[in-house]
Amino acid sequence: MEETTTTAQSQSEQKQRSSQLVRPVEGRMLAGVAKGIAEHFGISEWIPRVIFVVTAFMGGLGLALYAAGWAFIRSEDESESPAERFFSGTSGTRSWIGIAFILLGSGSAAAAVIEFRGVLRTLKPTEIPHGYRVNAGVVTNLLVGLFGAALCAYLFWESGT
Repeated sequence: MEETTTTAQSQSEQKQRSSQLVRPVEGRMLAGVAKGIAEHFGISEWIPRVIFVVTAFMGGLGLALYAAGWAFIRSEDESESPAERFFSGTSGTRSWIGIAFILLGSGSAAAAVIEFRGVLRTLKPTEIPHGYRVNAGVVTNLLVGLFGAALCAYLFWESGT
């Protein structure tokens, strides 16, 4: 009798705990990253979701981690992850140099926005010259970062076809 109970428990644990880390198709809220992590480790779905939300307010760490999960964890209905598809088309040195410059430009634009906003917080309104558009640099750098991200997305989708 005890052996039957143990076998039933181990079968239910195997159902709850997936052997591979994949993003499930059913039950997704966004991309299925949190649900995939929960199924892989055999924990409740709300635990990774709460962690992503809480860490999103810590400088955007949760958003970055979720995006990385989407990129590096394959969907259960696909044979490879988005990152694998993206990097499979980058066999030459020129491709890697291009990707490095796109990421460098996007990262430096984001860093410039963060630094500029930090400096602006220390200034009093009377210390800013009349007619100076304080948000022009922020908007420009955000656009550079967005165009870099869009270019990476374009390269990703082109390499996938």
